Amino acid sequence: MKVLGNPLFIFTHATIEDLPEIVAIEQASFSKPWSEESLFSELSSLLSSTIIVKSSCKAIVYGYNCCKIIPPEADLLRIAVRPKRRRCGVDRALLDEMFRFLRLQQVATIYLEVSEVNRSAIALYEKSGFVVVVNRPGYYDDGATAALLLRRDL
Repeated sequence: MKVLGNPLFIFTHATIEDLPEIVAIEQASFSKPWSEESLFSELSSLLSSTIIVKSSCKAIVYGYNCCKIIPPEADLLRIAVRPKRRRCGVDRALLDEMFRFLRLQQVATIYLEVSEVNRSAIALYEKSGFVVVVNRPGYYDDGATAALLLRRDL
């Protein structure tokens, strides 16, 4: 196990053995969660990186993020934190670790897409240095909700 970054948390690159915990977090976090097959596909892809975070004193996965990396760019595909661990800095620590890792991969810019109604996610991303670059009206919910494309230069 390779331990990355922050002393309050243990960050590792996810493996197939982590899939059940990632699936559980995914299902608890999204109204339309990715399937186990989709998550497995990302874990198996050479172009994807999935980082998990655990407490420095426990072996429970608190959260994960998944990026598609094609230097000099990357796309944040997913970030999720176990409901009982939200609002404790886990999400911000995951983003900071992802930024550190992506810089090592020669990534200069990262993009993500978020629903305009997901105010807590937008606030987190903006605090982490992302800016809205495109507003795609009518993208979600049968045309009722816009998607925002955000960008952060590393």
